[in-house]
Amino acid sequence: MVPDDDRAVTVDDVTINEGSPFAVFTVGAQEGQYVKLDLAAGTATAGTDYTNALEYWSGTQWVAYTPGSYVQVPADGDGTPGEAANLLVRVAINSDNSPEGPETFTLKAS
Repeated sequence: MVPDDDRAVTVDDVTINEGSPFAVFTVGAQEGQYVKLDLAAGTATAGTDYTNALEYWSGTQWVAYTPGSYVQVPADGDGTPGEAANLLVRVAINSDNSPEGPETFTLKAS
């Protein structure tokens, strides 16, 4: 069981080109903190403009995220426990045949 953790987390806003293979978000938290991830559609459409599959950087490799699960923010490797750290999260972008202009979707972390 993951303990209740009320420390704040942040997610950066990203702007990507529709021809990019991935949108990469940075979740700011503390080393060892557990976060749950979710995508929220804006003007972009899940399955058409982007995939609904998330991957996160474990510190050594990209790992498929299991929806509804918790992910532990990796240490930054300097040996100081519990300091601010980042979790990288990516989602694949589907390139359209004809560009539609700016669209939005959001990564939520809690």
